[in-house]
Amino acid sequence: TSFFLFLPISIFVAHVLYNSDSINLSSFGRTAIISCATFFLIICGHATYTRNAVWATEETLWNDVIRKAPNSARAAHNLGRWYRQFGQYRHAYYFFQLAYQNSNTAASPEMSKKAALNGLASVSYMLGDYKHSLQYFDQCLKIDENDEACLKNRALAYLQLGQPQQALIDTDQLIQEYPLIPEYQYLASVSAYKTGNYELALTQIQKIVGRSLEHHQAMYLTGILLMENGAYPNSLFFLKQADNILPNTIKYQLALAAAYYGNNQTETTELILHHIVEQHSLSVIQEGLQDVEKDTLDKKTISFLKHSMAEMINEDFQFFTPQ
Repeated sequence: TSFFLFLPISIFVAHVLYNSDSINLSSFGRTAIISCATFFLIICGHATYTRNAVWATEETLWNDVIRKAPNSARAAHNLGRWYRQFGQYRHAYYFFQLAYQNSNTAASPEMSKKAALNGLASVSYMLGDYKHSLQYFDQCLKIDENDEACLKNRALAYLQLGQPQQALIDTDQLIQEYPLIPEYQYLASVSAYKTGNYELALTQIQKIVGRSLEHHQAMYLTGILLMENGAYPNSLFFLKQADNILPNTIKYQLALAAAYYGNNQTETTELILHHIVEQHSLSVIQEGLQDVEKDTLDKKTISFLKHSMAEMINEDFQFFTPQ
C-alpha cells in the first residue's frame, strides 16, 4: 500500500526536476518542493528505522505493545513465553501473572486465563516449585477438565512429587482422548512403573515399541522393565538401541552395563564402565547413578556399578576427565 503513496509523489518530484522549462514555477518554488520531498523522506526513513528497532525481536515487539496497551493479556502472555523460552523464569512468571490479571479484558477470557495458568505452572515447574506448579494446573483444569497441556504437565508434576498414582489418572485420561500419541503412552508407562504395576507399564510401552524403535526413552524404559523381570538378553537389545539413538547418555550407558552384569558378562560390563569413567566427569557419573538407581530396584547391581567405578577412578585416575 505504501507503494501507491510514494509513487505519485516520486513522479511529481521527478516531473518538477526534469521538466522545469514547461512548468511555470520559480526557482524558489522548485526548491521548496524538493526540500519538502527530502524532509518527507527523512521523516519516513526515521519512522522505518524506529519501527525496525521495535520489530528486532519478539521481546522488543511485545514490550512495545505492553507500553501502548498495558492491559493486553495477549502481549503479557507472549512476553512470558519469550522469557520462558530463554530461561528468564522470574521475568516469565511476572508476565504470566500480568496476563492472568488482564485475562478478563481479552477477546476470549477463559482461553486467556487457561493459557496464563499453564504458563505460571510451567515456570513454577522449571524453578523446581512443584507444589505451586500443581496448584496452578489444578486451577487450569477447573476451567477445562480436559485441557491437554494442563493434564500432561500436571502428570509430570505429580511424578516429581512422588505421586505416580495421581499421574496415572491424568495419563489415562490423556490416552482416552489421544490414544495414538507416543508421549502420553510413555508417561503412562512411567507412571505405572513407579506405582509398581510392571504389567501395565509394559502394556503401554509396547504400544510405542510396536510402531517404532526410534523413541530412545521408550527403548530405555523397555530395557529397564525387562531387566526387572530378569529378561537380560531382551533387555540388552532395547538398551543398546537407546544408546545407539542417543550415544554417550550416561543413564543409558549405566543401564547397559547393569544389563550385561545381570547377564553374567562381567568383562563387557567393565569395558563399558571404563568408557564411562573416561568420557564423563565425576559429578555427571554421580547424577547418572542416581537416575538409574531411581529407575531400578536391583540394589545389588547398583552397588556393583558404584563399587567398580570407584575402584577404577582410585586405581587409575587418568581415566577421570573433568568437564
